[in-house]
This record gives sequence, structure tokens and C-alpha cells, in this order.
Amino acid sequence: MNMRPPSDGLLRELVALLPALATAAPAAIPLARIDLRGPDALDFAQRIAAQDLAALADLHCAPTAFLTAKGKLVATALAIRDGDGLVLAVPLEQADELAALLERYHFSEKLTIARAGALRAEELVGLAVAERLALAPGHAARRAGALVAVTARGGVQRALALADAGAEPLFAGERLAFAWREGLRIAAGDPRVGVDTDERTLALEAGLDDHLSTTKGCYVGQEIVARIHSYGHVNRRLVRLRIDAELPLAAGASLRDAELGEPIGRVTSAVALPGQAITLALGWLPEAFLAEPAAFTSGAVQLAEAAAVAVQVAGLAPAQTASA
Repeated sequence: MNMRPPSDGLLRELVALLPALATAAPAAIPLARIDLRGPDALDFAQRIAAQDLAALADLHCAPTAFLTAKGKLVATALAIRDGDGLVLAVPLEQADELAALLERYHFSEKLTIARAGALRAEELVGLAVAERLALAPGHAARRAGALVAVTARGGVQRALALADAGAEPLFAGERLAFAWREGLRIAAGDPRVGVDTDERTLALEAGLDDHLSTTKGCYVGQEIVARIHSYGHVNRRLVRLRIDAELPLAAGASLRDAELGEPIGRVTSAVALPGQAITLALGWLPEAFLAEPAAFTSGAVQLAEAAAVAVQVAGLAPAQTASA
């Protein structure tokens, strides 16, 4: 197998600890499915979603964000072009809010917005998912009664399989434990809306540039995104943190500037890798702090409640890697 190792240090370390990630490992995942069908489905989605969904060919896919009129992040989804309509694969905890947003903007357009009932959702994650499935990132296919779509982000490839609840598992192999799946998400810098974000979050703060189009016409929140791209900057960034201890780190834990001893940010999600004395976390830090040359050195940031523990800002979210 001709696999390049990930160029990002945190991902490289994680793969060394769990070699199964170098290929592909299956996992169960809580997803919802929302179908947009009808002659106006694509035009409607193009006006609401931040991604250029009209550019998707049949059985192609792309990540997209949904924003408020003020550019705040509401939800993320994987959009899959399916004939004359779209399938939105949405994290389960975001599904109600996204469905409500779609209905709020649905007036006289000729389309239906339908959330699937009982659903079996599987995920295959690793560095060689596309090779295993012979399906390139950005493509989808129907296999064994399931709709399968492959994506690549932050150096990690993922395949989602959506099928009826009674369907047999599509991906064989031992299921990836939650701690390792969460560790891979954090190492790749992939935020969960409502966990790593809040009602104030701008998509560009969270590193969701690949969920947005900078070339298509108007969509909800587009003016704010364009203004930041053209004239401004964000005041904070979601970052990936490596901590040299196995800590039960809670969301909201305070991060402080080690030199000044002042609080400057907070942890949003964290997971201790089983038996490794390593905790990986996502958190928010100011852009001004991250612009300092020493910001990414070990010890530049401290946990307010465990100042003696070594913390390193491992990079922005998502991971920047040549193997994506």
C-alpha cells in the first residue's frame, strides 16, 4: 500500500499509537438524514447553504455550513447530490435546528424537506479510506443498499454509509472505540457544532473555510463571510491542544497565557487516549496570542487548574497536512 504518513505531527503521533488508523477503521456514528426533493430543491439549497451545492455533479458530495443572517454558525452537514435532489447527512444533535432553519426559509418553492425515520449510519475513518473503498474523496455511490460518501479533511479520510435501520453493517472489522474516534476528530481539528462552537461562533473562526464558497452568489450569511475574507480578520481561532497527562478535562476549562498568568481562552472538548498519558483537546485562543512566535511552543499555554502539566498548541483547526 503506497501510503504517505500524515505531515501533521499530532496526527502522525496518533497513527503511531493506533496503527489501524493508517488504513481504515469502522465506527458507529449518530447521524440524521434530511432529504430535499423536487424541481426547486437545488436552487433552494443554493440560496441557503454556504457551499456551492449547484456545482455538485450527481453522486458527488461536499461539506457545507448553514449560517444566520449575521454569519453565525447554525449547523454543518455533508451534502450529497442524489439525482434532482440533495441528501444532507447531519450530526444528530444538529438535525432539529437545521430542519427548522430549512423550513423557515421555505416559502413557495416546489420541494419537500423530509427527515428520514429509522436510520443506520456507519463511518469508516483513517488515512486510506478512499483506497479501501475505491471511491475518491468528494464522490458517493450506492453499495449494498446504502448511500456511501467519502470526504477528506484535516488529513483524515471518512466514509459515511446511510442505510435503513434494519440493514446489515457495510463496513467489516472491529469498531473503533469512542476515545480513539474522538481523539482522531480532535487531532484533525474537526469541530462539533454546539460543543466546540456556540451561538457567537463565525464559521471562519472554527476553520470551516472548506464548508464555504467564496465564488458563488448570495446565501444566508454571505455578506459577513465576504467582508472577513476581503477586509477583516477573526479575533479568535479554534486550536488543537496536546496535553502530557491523562486528565478528566471538562469543557470550559480555562486556558491562560503562561508568561502573563492571565486567562485567554477555554477548552471546548477533550479526550484522554486510553493508557497513553496523553489528552487531546480543542479550545479557543485569541488571534493576537497565536500571532506571537512562541505561541506554539510547549508551555506557552497553561491549564488554569493544572499549571504544572505541559500543554502545547499543536496547530489550528483543521490540521494542515499535505496528505489530505
